[in-house]
Amino acid sequence: MAFKVEGKRLIVSLELRTPDQIFDLRDPSPFREKDLDEDFSRYLNVAIDEADDVEEVILRLSIPSGTFSAPDTPASNSHFKPSDIEAAIRDYYEFEVRSVTAEVQSIFEEGRWSFLLGCVFLVLCQAVSYSLHYFEPNAESFLFHAVDQGVQIIGWVALWRPLELLLYAWWPHVQKRKLFAQLAKMKVELVPGA
Repeated sequence: MAFKVEGKRLIVSLELRTPDQIFDLRDPSPFREKDLDEDFSRYLNVAIDEADDVEEVILRLSIPSGTFSAPDTPASNSHFKPSDIEAAIRDYYEFEVRSVTAEVQSIFEEGRWSFLLGCVFLVLCQAVSYSLHYFEPNAESFLFHAVDQGVQIIGWVALWRPLELLLYAWWPHVQKRKLFAQLAKMKVELVPGA
């Protein structure tokens, strides 16, 4: 495994014994729908993370030519057409882009509802605090102040999670989506191996 940056291009080179090494063999899905091998996917992610400001990614796979079926014959379980590999990798990352996009939308939806609920709860807590002062205007005891402050703090803390969702939780997912989108456009070159 090796990767190098040439200008704005990242070239990732891998030498494989069979095309099967790219895919998670535990996945029973048909070839084009298989998940990528976790180590293979992680390596691509690390390569892109370490390369700054890359516009194009090229995956150069060295695979023994005997593992491919002829271009005009259907691929069997152990033989693939070279074009199938690029399509399978692209399909995997396009699915990941859609999946992460759905996660971001889910975070924002949960954040909006949580924020609305948190605001209602804050108003209720402030009403309880106001009521305490209304019914006990001259209360100076420690217990009164502790309950009053506690109710106000609980009201504000109720906004903690909604604000975390709306301000911070979505950002790592957007970065991941950007990475997957770049990998979905990755060009795959197959070179004959030994």
